[in-house]
Amino acid sequence: MLKNYASLKKEATLKANVLEVKKYSEGKYILTVQFLNSDGSTLAEGPCCGVTDGGSTDKFEYKVKKIDGVFKVITAPWHIP
Repeated sequence: MLKNYASLKKEATLKANVLEVKKYSEGKYILTVQFLNSDGSTLAEGPCCGVTDGGSTDKFEYKVKKIDGVFKVITAPWHIP
């Protein structure tokens, strides 16, 4: 479901670990995920990308909604500026 947001490159392959799933409404969930680099290491981003404590993060939250039996991401894609 998140592969649509991995990259603007068509050949990109997204790998991620879903760490937590929280239901917040009927058919809607918040997923906490970690993205993996091609070598299997966890991808981390610094304070440029919304981290408020000045550190880096390797966990990202996405809201998903079940639409016609398929879960779809309904939040903006993660972006490296």
